[in-house]
Amino acid sequence: MREVQIIVVNPNTGNYERLELFKDETILLTQTIQNARDIGSIFTDFSQSFTLPASKSNNKLFEFYYNSDIVTGFNANDKRSAQILLNGSLFRKGFLALDGVELKQNNPFSYKVTFFGETVDIKKQLKDLTLRNLFEAYTALNHNYDVSTVSQGLVTSLFNGKICYPLISHTERYFYDSNTHANGTRNLHYAGSGASQNQGVNFRDLKPAIKINEIFKRINETTDLQFDLTTGFLDTSNQDFQQLFLWLSRERGPLGQSYTGGQLFQLNVNSITNFFQDGGHLGGFVPPLTRFQGQVVGDNHIVCSVSNGIINMAPRSATFGGNTAFFDSYLRLDWTVTSTSTYSLYMIDTLTNNVVSSRENVTGQQSIAFQLEPSFFSNPGPVAAIQLRIETEDGTFAASAMSLRIKYRYALNMQFRTAYSKSTTLSPNALVNDIDVALQMPSIKVLDFLTGMFKMFNLTAFFQQDNTIAVQTLDSYYNGGVQRDITDYVDVDKKNVNYPIPYQEIAFRYEKPKTFLAINFEEINGYQFGNLENSTQNQGVTQTDRGKKYVVKLPFEKMIYEPLFDQNGSAAQNILYGYTVDKDQNPVAVMPLIFYRRNTNSLNGYSIQDLGGSNQAAQRQTYNRPSNSYFQRTLNFNAEVDEFTGIVKPQSLFNNYYRNYISSLFSRQRRLVKITAYLPLSFLLEYSLKDVFIVNGRLYNVNSIKTNLQDGKSEIEMYNKIEIS
Repeated sequence: MREVQIIVVNPNTGNYERLELFKDETILLTQTIQNARDIGSIFTDFSQSFTLPASKSNNKLFEFYYNSDIVTGFNANDKRSAQILLNGSLFRKGFLALDGVELKQNNPFSYKVTFFGETVDIKKQLKDLTLRNLFEAYTALNHNYDVSTVSQGLVTSLFNGKICYPLISHTERYFYDSNTHANGTRNLHYAGSGASQNQGVNFRDLKPAIKINEIFKRINETTDLQFDLTTGFLDTSNQDFQQLFLWLSRERGPLGQSYTGGQLFQLNVNSITNFFQDGGHLGGFVPPLTRFQGQVVGDNHIVCSVSNGIINMAPRSATFGGNTAFFDSYLRLDWTVTSTSTYSLYMIDTLTNNVVSSRENVTGQQSIAFQLEPSFFSNPGPVAAIQLRIETEDGTFAASAMSLRIKYRYALNMQFRTAYSKSTTLSPNALVNDIDVALQMPSIKVLDFLTGMFKMFNLTAFFQQDNTIAVQTLDSYYNGGVQRDITDYVDVDKKNVNYPIPYQEIAFRYEKPKTFLAINFEEINGYQFGNLENSTQNQGVTQTDRGKKYVVKLPFEKMIYEPLFDQNGSAAQNILYGYTVDKDQNPVAVMPLIFYRRNTNSLNGYSIQDLGGSNQAAQRQTYNRPSNSYFQRTLNFNAEVDEFTGIVKPQSLFNNYYRNYISSLFSRQRRLVKITAYLPLSFLLEYSLKDVFIVNGRLYNVNSIKTNLQDGKSEIEMYNKIEIS
């Protein structure tokens, strides 16, 4: 029998400490990288629960968790780094989580714990984190939303290729007509130096897109996860990944910075120069009475200041008989706006990014308030950082009056007193002219986004020795394994050979489309553009008659892009654009949209509104073409016609990333073999799930392996290796 040790980090010392085990406790561990019964699963590894005795050392390590009177003890919401050792040698690294404690006669008897692999921790770390959360504290990609900046993003890119503006219209349908008299907001033809300012692309009809590589960088910068961006699928040399962009469209129609969705514009209240003086105090104030007796040090109870349009509030300390305390005060912000337009008011605490007060879809004079209770002022740090926002669909919005009052009272039964009051007016040109990337992110969790990416390219993830996460295609992962002959360790008395596939066929799907070209495609062809409903048909794969259809579904939408031809002669213009409206030509909100950025030269150039000086259109040659294809490869699971070239692109997602795996699964020669083997310690310490096992000269890929760590007895599920031509 081998000695099994489980060691876990003590957060108080930072050192690993050994857990005591029950003498008769069997430690089993089941590992899998890609379960053939659930090919859409990702981030699989191992997760195993077992029981520990409530010994003195374990009680100390778990900080007497069973005693609820200890409020600063062990936090069961946390995980701790842990390792499994076999005869003193490292077998697996992972994390340990406490599930509960069993008491007998009111005394602790045992602890229920779960040891889970490093890859499983990806799910635990990301939890409810959203794409917006990733970029909330990151302003390096924020930029002006004006004609010159957007035009640069359309013609080339911004921030060294991290941000671009693809030719995707949220409202206008463009055309190309070389008849110089066909001037209008939708005609991309450049009619010469005298062309109207209304000719060509309107910059406010475009939204930015972010390079997907930047999302992985932000995961590395904001979490404890560290994806390896130098090797594998995420390598800078892999253009299949590096040219992928995510369209920043959170809502339908014009670009907005809305907290609730639906509003189209945000008034830039926080930077109006005559409203606040940046960096200036709103006024220190002292209530006429306090509940404290003694000498007050300092002149304020609450300090309010403005920095970059944010109202920061923090308590002021006072000294009484040598003791420092913070004042208990009630603070209230009253904000009033008057307008004939329909609008929404929001007070946002930027420390938490929560809307703390709001009034939505209102007209006339409206007021909102936010009150801070004394409990907010229990520490010396900032307690709130309030930003005032107006959101409206009215592009000519004007507020006839606006006022802010900050009031205080020192006791609940007292009247509020005004500490600060300021009034101003808003002009119609106060529409937001800057892009906050965080606010433009599609509404999707990071984990769901990663899951979609991994399913799209059939990727797998695993931790490397330097604790970085390697990402590879499944084919590349298995090709990196070594062959290990386990014939001598196999129990020859027991072997099962089973039918391998529990489903009839596999379908690959995007989200249901909302844009009219994609809808029309489905109505005409009977299937959704980009989907592959029957991967076992016409793909060199044998369809079975057993089980149900298995669906691999991505949380992304698929668009069909439209090529433009000169209406004055029908000549192609090398211009392809997206049009995000429904069948009634109304703007629609699409699910997250991923595309390849292809910087393309238009044949005869195109025009951009109001960029030529003196209110004239300007001519440009290159533009960022949104594409479902990158050279021969496509983002379609099926072989579809490329909208730009009109040529069928057979190198689909299925053919490039799934064909070998699926074809081998459905091969008539495929078998699921279950064996029992007694694996020696040297083998357990070295093998990887990507390795090829050899039994009696036959080659097998591992599906799962369940090992008794004490004696090495392992239940192995494996598939005979099929070579696909």
